[in-house]
Amino acid sequence: MTEWILTFVLLQKKPDMCCQCSKEKLIFPSLEGFQAAIDFPSVHMVFYEYFLKSCVGDSEWKDICFNPDENDSEAMVNPQLEAFASIMLENNYFPWLLNAKEEYAETLVTDYDTTDVRNTMKTYFADHYMNGVELDFMEIPPGQQFNPENSQDTIRQLMIHDGEGNTKQLFDVLKQQRIDKQKQICLDALMNEKYTAMIVELSRLKAAEPSDEDSDDTPATEAARKERRNSLKKLRKYTNTNKDSKDSYKGWSIETPTDQTKKIQYLEENEDRYVQFRAVYRLMFRTRMEKSAVKKRKPAQQSPVVDFSLLYAKPKVKRRAAL
Repeated sequence: MTEWILTFVLLQKKPDMCCQCSKEKLIFPSLEGFQAAIDFPSVHMVFYEYFLKSCVGDSEWKDICFNPDENDSEAMVNPQLEAFASIMLENNYFPWLLNAKEEYAETLVTDYDTTDVRNTMKTYFADHYMNGVELDFMEIPPGQQFNPENSQDTIRQLMIHDGEGNTKQLFDVLKQQRIDKQKQICLDALMNEKYTAMIVELSRLKAAEPSDEDSDDTPATEAARKERRNSLKKLRKYTNTNKDSKDSYKGWSIETPTDQTKKIQYLEENEDRYVQFRAVYRLMFRTRMEKSAVKKRKPAQQSPVVDFSLLYAKPKVKRRAAL
């Protein structure tokens, strides 16, 4: 899929995510949150739902989730495409955020905002998406494999909710780990120079906006458009160089293939967790789709909400063993 198509589908998600965050007072994930990948499962779920799915298409993605070739833990796409989707998100994140900030202004709060500003919001977008679920990946011994085939019980045991007894204790530990990870990501986000550059560009674009009296064909309007294109280009990570530069290849910086290779290696090195993650994502995706279908058949006031507690395993005293 070409860059401009991927850029288009990524920008199409702005109304879905940014508008929802603005209206429902949710905190939008930072680029650092997405870059944490499987080390921050809740935001990685958002990456799968809103970005990786866009690279595949809604219909094909639905078929991949409902009808896997072997079992629920198999990969949705090949590692090259998943890595490239991540590259595209990193490349376009700040131009995309700049556009969203212009539209939603202060009502769109992100990990990059101060603690005081974030405290005025309800919760983080990823936490809202997970709806009270914490993921507990199994430690898979060497020579063994995670296999959800024939039963969803194993998948459900990876999804921990705020229950009672041993389940509550595990939930509290996992929740605190997620909170600590989120705090660290917000601290790391403060050091992002691209975000600082985005704020500067946002101020410049506002100052350079043509007056309402200017038509689309005036020199002032054309100058403003050129200024915007230049601003967006500066904020891109991999395609902000001249196509004829020695440091680029067909518009992409020379770091692109190296970074994509690193992401592929990361996927391979964390396959034990990814097989579990994908199985959980598929189960949650199917549950959402089924609830959505029920919602469309009933009046709005009778529409059910997604209750993932129906998927949880019963509390167990002893820690489970890997399959």
